[in-house]
Amino acid sequence: MARGCNIASMFSMCRSTYDYKQCARFNNKLTHWKSAISWISSNVTLAGNNTRSCSTGSIWEFSILKNFNVTIHPPKAPVIKEIVWQPPIANWVKCNLDGASNLTSSSYGGIFGNSDVDLLGCFAENTGLGPAFSAELTGALRAIEIAANNN
Repeated sequence: MARGCNIASMFSMCRSTYDYKQCARFNNKLTHWKSAISWISSNVTLAGNNTRSCSTGSIWEFSILKNFNVTIHPPKAPVIKEIVWQPPIANWVKCNLDGASNLTSSSYGGIFGNSDVDLLGCFAENTGLGPAFSAELTGALRAIEIAANNN
């Protein structure tokens, strides 16, 4: 519920429920619960279909929006960049490494290759909780250690 259609829909549902309770409290008008649910549902559908915000990719949000007949606006696809790997110059060894993290852990990994495009070795390790930058920096230090031990 961090962004997009769901916020508009949830706000509309809360507002509709609040309006229904206020009407019952101050105007002494009791509406049948089925008509109240229908009214709330139609307001949520109207609010959700009139927003241009993107929904998230979660199946939970998708199922809620579909139950309210809200048109799904999927997020835009990420930009895809082509990366061309170049082998190192003759008699050199190249190490390609990367670090990544999510909410629960971070890790790094690397691959050693020579100018003949032969795989000389690889490594990967979980570094626990931390940012991707720390994982990548730890991976660079580990690559230097491995290179020093194998030279």
